[in-house]
Amino acid sequence: MCGITGLFLRKAGAQAVPLLGQMTRALAHRGPDDEGYALLGAEQTGQALVPICGPDTVLEVAQRLKGATLQDAQGQPWHGGLGHRRLSIFDTSAQGHQPMHGQGCAMVFNGAIYNYPELRRELEEAGHTFATQSDTEVLLQAYLAWQERALVRLEGMFAFAIYDPHQRRIFACRDRLGVKPLYYVDAPEGFAFASEQKALYQLPFLNRRVSKTAVFEFLVQGHHDGRDTGMIKAVRELAPGHCLEYNLDTGTAKTWEWYKTEPNVRGEHYRESQYKRHRNRVAELLQQSVALRLRADVALGACLSGGIDSAALVGLAGPMLQAQGQAAGLPVFTATFPGQVFDEGALARQTAEAAGAIWHGVSPSVQELEADLVDFVTTHDVPLQTPSTYAQYRVMQTAAQAGVRITLDGQGADELFGGYAAHFQAYMMQLVSRGHYGQAALQFLQANNNFANRTQTLKTFYKRLSGRFSKRGAQEAAYRGRYAELSYLRNSFWDVQKRRLGPELNGVAAGLNQMLTQDLTGPMLRGHLRLADRNSMRFGIESRVPFADSAALIEYVQRVPAVYKIKNGQNKSLLRSAVRPWVPQAVLARRNKTGFEGPNKLWMEHLSATLKEAVLTPGMEDFVHINHLHQDWDGLMKKALAQDPHRLFRLGALGLWFKHVYHGPKP
Repeated sequence: MCGITGLFLRKAGAQAVPLLGQMTRALAHRGPDDEGYALLGAEQTGQALVPICGPDTVLEVAQRLKGATLQDAQGQPWHGGLGHRRLSIFDTSAQGHQPMHGQGCAMVFNGAIYNYPELRRELEEAGHTFATQSDTEVLLQAYLAWQERALVRLEGMFAFAIYDPHQRRIFACRDRLGVKPLYYVDAPEGFAFASEQKALYQLPFLNRRVSKTAVFEFLVQGHHDGRDTGMIKAVRELAPGHCLEYNLDTGTAKTWEWYKTEPNVRGEHYRESQYKRHRNRVAELLQQSVALRLRADVALGACLSGGIDSAALVGLAGPMLQAQGQAAGLPVFTATFPGQVFDEGALARQTAEAAGAIWHGVSPSVQELEADLVDFVTTHDVPLQTPSTYAQYRVMQTAAQAGVRITLDGQGADELFGGYAAHFQAYMMQLVSRGHYGQAALQFLQANNNFANRTQTLKTFYKRLSGRFSKRGAQEAAYRGRYAELSYLRNSFWDVQKRRLGPELNGVAAGLNQMLTQDLTGPMLRGHLRLADRNSMRFGIESRVPFADSAALIEYVQRVPAVYKIKNGQNKSLLRSAVRPWVPQAVLARRNKTGFEGPNKLWMEHLSATLKEAVLTPGMEDFVHINHLHQDWDGLMKKALAQDPHRLFRLGALGLWFKHVYHGPKP
């Protein structure tokens, strides 16, 4: 797990080295253990990259490179090069230093290849030799042996880039569902990439125009990750399961998809024997996924809520580690809010005790949130969707303070197995659309929780029905009028972007598996993975997600018919049944989904003055009537605290983004 950067200018110049250094320093938090560079000279034809040290390069590497430093390279013309900040996970020795070189190529890599021992043996049998025990070297050798065909062999999470002088290209790739991030800028002046947007914000030639579409998706639809362009339009995200090639001769970039998962859309009648077969196979694949993700040369831990996903991972991992000879229990970390109805501390402790884990709780306070606010905002590069993300931020900080370098996390289970209320609604729509009225009636009668919610389900049916008879303009006006905060958006902004409203007007479409695939590959999971990456890497922790990067598990569950995923009005029925041997009954029996919650209303009330002033930040006026919003803020806050505070929070969060990220100081 690391931070990677690359910069390749069309015209060599003295600015290349200081720019690459600034970009890489902006990612120092992602790799506290080592720093490295490889530079491309002014005459680049057929040229290998020159390895260079940085201020934080480990001593052994610096001695090996005989003092060739980034400082010494400044003032000379270079085309650019690669930068790397290392978080040592496999082969923590200096031999794992990056950029890693081989046969003239050089690579920077962020992630973990869990099946690297098996791939290494295969490559050794084919005649390849290795100088390290790292997964990085295995990945580079796999590329040299198999090129793009290597990707389907990889089990893990990854974002990497390879300078290949033989093909005159930069080849970059991202893992199947996008666990590890990769962003890039393709401009007339050159091409650059990085693990986080903040590194690319250092570029003086970056067009800093803010995307109106991204702002609309954030303020109105509540997400960032529906498109490959973000808040700053020129900063693009390489989509999950995609490759990128930048041609060094022509200066052109292209992307293509290397991985795609398809849902099973066939109908099938429920059979108990088939349910048991799917349950047993899911249990087997999940065990395999967790076992692979326990491979490491550093301390492991886990994030633990009171829910089934993290409980399953902890319940599986604890005995596995004990069987490997680990005497101490697995350290697990929970955000607790004593006295709050959503507090999951008691259930988390129960899970930890059952698994023989060592439980750590952290109770983030509003005063701590206020003190951490600027760092918290800048950590995420994009506006915060909800203050509850601070709970995960503090959990990762606590894990780092306990010496943990890797955590297991449950992201992806909801999107695989059906964990959200919208999934129940899509399933009900599916049953009705196929004429399975008896099954639909039975599910509806059993709907008695916040997942299988009768009121929300009826609203979805109403939206689908009214969408057929209502004019689009009337629907859009009614939607805007329903939420007071939307009236403060400029009409010029709203009128151009309102056509993007979809499920907000029409409700969810029929088809559970179709929706699960949409959530796996769309903004839902991408957003959760982005948050986990930023919060964990802020404190030098590698977050591993056994549900979201196991190709075998993902593809098998995608093939399972929808009828086996929701049962008796209960979410994730198949997963619940599969993990029953490892999860306490109190967790299995929960019918209401809490999510990663915090005391949002309390936090918002305390931050109200800060958010109020933030809406006046320059840049906000392009989208919002800032003076009217500022004037009415206190009344809006009072109303929001009594109902739903998230939309109002997003208006303030956008102001904080403009203030501390867009206009903020450079590292």
